[in-house]
Amino acid sequence: MTGAAITRRLRRLYDTSPVRDLGESQRLVVVSDLHLGDGGKLDDFRNNGDLLHSAMKDFYLPENFHLVLNGDIEELQRFSAERVRSRWKELLELFSLFQAGAGLTRLVGNHDTDPGPFFAGADHPGRSLRLRGDSGEIFIFHGHQASRLGPLTNWIVGKGLRWVASPLGIRNYTVAFNSRHKYRYEKRVYRFARSRRVLAIIGHTHRPLFESMSRLDTLKMRIESACRRLAREPAFRLEEQVRQMKGEYFQLTRTRHKYAGQSMLYHRGLLVPCLFNSGCGIGSGGVTALEIDNRRINLVLWFHSSRNRRYMETEGRRASRLGDKDIYRVVLKTDSLDYIQTRIRLLS
Repeated sequence: MTGAAITRRLRRLYDTSPVRDLGESQRLVVVSDLHLGDGGKLDDFRNNGDLLHSAMKDFYLPENFHLVLNGDIEELQRFSAERVRSRWKELLELFSLFQAGAGLTRLVGNHDTDPGPFFAGADHPGRSLRLRGDSGEIFIFHGHQASRLGPLTNWIVGKGLRWVASPLGIRNYTVAFNSRHKYRYEKRVYRFARSRRVLAIIGHTHRPLFESMSRLDTLKMRIESACRRLAREPAFRLEEQVRQMKGEYFQLTRTRHKYAGQSMLYHRGLLVPCLFNSGCGIGSGGVTALEIDNRRINLVLWFHSSRNRRYMETEGRRASRLGDKDIYRVVLKTDSLDYIQTRIRLLS
């Protein structure tokens, strides 16, 4: 499929997407790529199951967030829906409480295409969603629609996973493991969102993105900015922050060497902050999500301190504990939605 054909596919997705108004006080949380399995050793979600369940039950549900499940929620290429829903019955029952409260929107991905509703009374999963606010529009979809491959190829891959890979104990290999493929998907979505002057939220690549930048890119910019400030007015606390960011930067380049030195800017000229990615629910460090709250958009990480202590404080923001559990939430990045959408409108 050519680039022009992919653009036409994204245009059709956009044009046929249901449109809802985003109220000034409405709160949303977007999660994607949970890949719920059967609880066995090939279930990628089992290590983070309690983490997400607690975040949903004890934070987002009582705080009246509308839940958006943005694709690849169930791993239906590898497991049957019956096995998945039997293992994660309590989580699905929790999702039904969102439906009865502030609302639930489910969008499909390439691993859970045409899955049917989670529970009686639930809406059938959609493909995309457009949210209109006073300052601009948000376009939410899983992201596999930017692939050159079509439904037939996805079907063949699914059969291979279920009947060959699973019996042999072979884990998934997806676009999430290939940095070049990630970049291509993101670039196509970035170009489309920039042309439409919309804020696009995707999943699929498992890489959290905020304002079209990866964590590695953000660290580069913040380290440079902090060094310039230190040259003007030395401050011990700022020096300590630089050391922390430097340590995190080199940690990322060691553990994710494929990203090292690779710019995530998708075109020459002014970077338009139109591409966001909620990350995934199966990361070794925890679960990432995007929140829209009080006209701000936040990229957050939920994690166990016993597994991941380096995010107890990041960029001057301390993680907050969820009750008496070893579960923490930290805001990795945040900005005004009005400011971001104004930049999209003026810079596109």
